Amino acid sequence: VTMTTNRACDVYENGALLGRTPVMDRAFPPGHHHLRFVPIDGSPERTHTVEVFSGVSSRINLRWETAPEDPPTG
Repeated sequence: VTMTTNRACDVYENGALLGRTPVMDRAFPPGHHHLRFVPIDGSPERTHTVEVFSGVSSRINLRWETAPEDPPTG
């Protein structure tokens, strides 16, 4: 499974850190895997479930909307 995001994220499965995005070609056993993506910039985290099949590559690409700019002061 290859995992990419538009913000650097720590990726967890069952509380175990898998790495920081991008995570390339991570091997998982077949089945459903529940992943948690935690942006290092403090943005809200996301969860994603991926179903892994033997011999099949999967790709996850998550995007966060850009934060609105602060209104001008003065």
